Amino acid sequence: MNHNVFCTHSSESHHFYTLICIWAVTESRLGFIIDYLSHAAIVGFMAGAAITIALQQLKGLLGISTASFTKNTDIVSVLRSVFLHTKEV
Repeated sequence: MNHNVFCTHSSESHHFYTLICIWAVTESRLGFIIDYLSHAAIVGFMAGAAITIALQQLKGLLGISTASFTKNTDIVSVLRSVFLHTKEV
């Protein structure tokens, strides 16, 4: 059961909103703002995004059916779903 009442959109709509935000920043020439962020913050954000993407790809890599896999993107939910469906592997 998902208790997150603030996040009701699917992951596809989050990707769409992210694309729109990136496009808006690019078109308005606000890329210079990145220069004011620390290197550690940028690396941390990119590492977190990479881990999230890699964990979501586990279902395809292990052959777990998409219908029974979690829709949440947090690490705990994804790993719990992987370990619960190890019988399908």
